[in-house]
Amino acid sequence: MHGTKAANLIVQESDLLIVVGARFDDRVTGKLDSFAPNAKVIHLDIDKAEFNKLRHAHATLRGDINEILPQIHLENDITPWVHHCESLRNGFKWRYDHPGEPIYAPLLLKQLSDMMPDTSMVSTDVGQHQMWAAQHIQHVSLRTSSPHLPRHHGFWSASSYGRFCSAS
Repeated sequence: MHGTKAANLIVQESDLLIVVGARFDDRVTGKLDSFAPNAKVIHLDIDKAEFNKLRHAHATLRGDINEILPQIHLENDITPWVHHCESLRNGFKWRYDHPGEPIYAPLLLKQLSDMMPDTSMVSTDVGQHQMWAAQHIQHVSLRTSSPHLPRHHGFWSASSYGRFCSAS
């Protein structure tokens, strides 16, 4: 729902979803009945109460991801699928053409990201700007919180990070 067009298409076309700690809520799936309709689901979670709540899992694995994930071995060659995913990502890259608005938030955040050192930290409130920050700011530690400003100030005063950006 909030991902890139390529990521959403990749999920929709998948025949297998390995889901780690997700709840399948509508912020993730959009309309649940049309979410990845052809995919079988392997659901990993530490809390068994999360299994089969909103989406049927064909297999459930309960426990610590650090112990479970290394035990999963791929036996199929997924190279063609990986190439397909790369093709979709390349075909649906973000465009930063200015649509005529006085300030175009995705472009502004991309330009800010390009200027920030890799050691920077960004914190956001929740809302559309949170999605934009996650999509257009690269190579930083991203945190969301509400109330966000006190948290941002706390990060700044207690951390050794060099630069902070508050998106609100």
